[in-house]
Amino acid sequence: MTNGTDMSVTLMADSTLLRSGQPFFIPDFAPHFAAVPMLMLRVGRLGKCIAPRFAHRYIDAMTASFAIVPLDHDMQPMSLAGMASVMDGATVYGSWIDYEPLQSFVWTLGGQEHTLLPQDFMPEASAAIEHISRHATIKMGDVICLGATASQPQPLHIDDLLTASVNGQPILRNKIK
Repeated sequence: MTNGTDMSVTLMADSTLLRSGQPFFIPDFAPHFAAVPMLMLRVGRLGKCIAPRFAHRYIDAMTASFAIVPLDHDMQPMSLAGMASVMDGATVYGSWIDYEPLQSFVWTLGGQEHTLLPQDFMPEASAAIEHISRHATIKMGDVICLGATASQPQPLHIDDLLTASVNGQPILRNKIK
């Protein structure tokens, strides 16, 4: 990355992805689970070593998404979280909408509404594209997740409803079972 900050990139199997409308079943290998919001970007063209000023041209769609992470009895992320990120359904995502600069990301879980703004997601989209394309060729259909740094993991409970909208468009609705 251009500012010298380390950037983490995780590759996931397609079975980790759970689309909007499909229920998420809480697994039994941890005492608690929580949702962590992310902005998901879809790559729309092939590229390698992309300059930040051109990076926005490589994103064709975006959606709201959530990483489902295991918590221990004290509601702290478990050390096996890296392994849990590859569990079936570990990333819940909404319907794709055309990419445009993020204005707002509003989500609800268990009746509580949360609002995130562009500065709450790291890294910035152009920086992520530039960094990843330095090390690997990005291709149409690749997905990049930007984490929300300003949001604490929110505990999941059976019968909760997880919803989200991006830039005022409702795009995600999943029942927790």
